[in-house]
Amino acid sequence: MKPILIAFMLAVGTIAASAQTNDSLDALIETALAKNPEIAMARKKWDAALQKIPQARALDDPTVGVDAWRKSEEAASPSQTGLMVSQSIPWFGKRDLRGSVETGAAKQAEMTWRMKTLEVVAKVKRSYYDLWQAQRELDINQRNQELMQQFVEVARSRYEAGKASQSDLIRAQNGLARLAEDRTDRMRVRLQALAELNRFTRRAPNSPVEIGPDVTAPVLQPVVTLDQLQAAAACRPELQGLQEGAVRSAESALALAKKGYDPDVQIRVEAWQYEGKSGIQEYDAGVSVNFPWFNHGKYKAAVNEARANLDATRDELDAMRVQTAAEVNELYDGIHTMHHHYELYVGQLIPQQQLAVDAARSAYESGTGGFLDILDARRMLFDLEMQNLHHAAEFQRLLASLERMVGGRLPMATTEEKK
Repeated sequence: MKPILIAFMLAVGTIAASAQTNDSLDALIETALAKNPEIAMARKKWDAALQKIPQARALDDPTVGVDAWRKSEEAASPSQTGLMVSQSIPWFGKRDLRGSVETGAAKQAEMTWRMKTLEVVAKVKRSYYDLWQAQRELDINQRNQELMQQFVEVARSRYEAGKASQSDLIRAQNGLARLAEDRTDRMRVRLQALAELNRFTRRAPNSPVEIGPDVTAPVLQPVVTLDQLQAAAACRPELQGLQEGAVRSAESALALAKKGYDPDVQIRVEAWQYEGKSGIQEYDAGVSVNFPWFNHGKYKAAVNEARANLDATRDELDAMRVQTAAEVNELYDGIHTMHHHYELYVGQLIPQQQLAVDAARSAYESGTGGFLDILDARRMLFDLEMQNLHHAAEFQRLLASLERMVGGRLPMATTEEKK
């Protein structure tokens, strides 16, 4: 079987009818990126993580002290005043490793910010097409109510003329009432989609967002293969955050734990003054080291902890790679399925059912068909139109999720694939 070229909905309707309107998809995304608090929070956490790097690499604060010895009049020892300065210096490589641990953490924070940005963009797109679908469903409902009102009038005229039974009129009136009830439910869905979209753009829940009539079912164009998507998804921010951030940080933490056996050095300098005389009469310098070998169990446990954390992080990375591949495959199949459904409904099912509705109406008006046939045919057409709106909107929602999975931009097909 030949590799399937995925067909993506890249329509002029990806944005609203007018590029200048504030309700265009691009404008809504721009607003969300500027105002969404989750993105701002993630960015500030990244900034905070960056500030930990110089702190980790810095030396401990030096210690400064003063000793004062004073004699009584009867004492034979002289008065002394001493100024002491000491500095602890970790063994070679420890400071760099501490910095590496925090550098990895900062990298992960950066990828978390990038991931949150992509996530918010995807949510805005999905909410936008939720609203698009809800508004188009209301349009279809309105058209069906107008048509059903015509059926009511036809049934009433035929009933009054004695050419139809009262049950035909009752059925038509009940069908009109059901459409009105359906509209109420879809209005509620529209309000929910509107509130969700406004939430991501940090606006009042009931702030109006109108999507122009030109935002219709998009044109389908083949652009990329599944293998290309999988390769692009391997560089998604979540995986980069684990691989270049968490794993490297855990590796540095393990190396740092192993250096726990290396002693730290403390340098001490003292200066003494006697009998209140000006100037320094005596200097004293010393070097001391700690003995970590006496706490072997402590440092061994630290190494084991760091190694376990590293193994867990690597396992998390492997699990996310497997999950990413599965999700990309699922989204690819979902988009392909929605494309197939959309083509089938637009090309065959809806036109054929429209013909069935017209035929049933003509048969009823000529007295050769029943009114129930009209209602059944019209109800099926209504269902098909609603289902195809779902196919179109779901395609775009899946596409938004796929864009998030591959880092925000779909890979382009190669020249050979385009041919």
